Amino acid sequence: MEAAHTYIAEIAKPVTRVEFIKIAMESHVPPKAGAQLIDGAIAYIGLRGEEESKRLLADLEVIQPAVIRLRSLSAKGQVFKFEGYTKCQNAVLMLTWHFDRMEGFTALIGSSSVNWGNPEILTLLRDVVTIDAGEIRKSLQENNVALVEFATEAYRRMYG
Repeated sequence: MEAAHTYIAEIAKPVTRVEFIKIAMESHVPPKAGAQLIDGAIAYIGLRGEEESKRLLADLEVIQPAVIRLRSLSAKGQVFKFEGYTKCQNAVLMLTWHFDRMEGFTALIGSSSVNWGNPEILTLLRDVVTIDAGEIRKSLQENNVALVEFATEAYRRMYG
């Protein structure tokens, strides 16, 4: 539980940074008809992507030990074959998936010199700009609840 709470507390800063980067991308959408968030993202990445990528990477590096610890404890928990452990394991997978997504976001926004006309790059960019800070926060809360419920049940079974 402590590892999960540490991770959840530490991931708040990168989530907020992603939120502000997305707002900045939206503010760079050209005022022409048919312009989309992708256009604003490309403009923003060209202007500030490398700088923002470095900041976000620094934020993520701070929480990487918590991610490693959480994943390690999750793997260790498999050995004990706790009843209902799948719920706990799935919660950890979801919690740490957000870290992985933000790492991908960081890599892409730091790559201002890529060929934005390449369909594969555009697909990656579309995936990256779908990251939503509100959804991440909601998922963090839901998966924290799942972990607390699992721990409560496990303690109840062990200690009555």
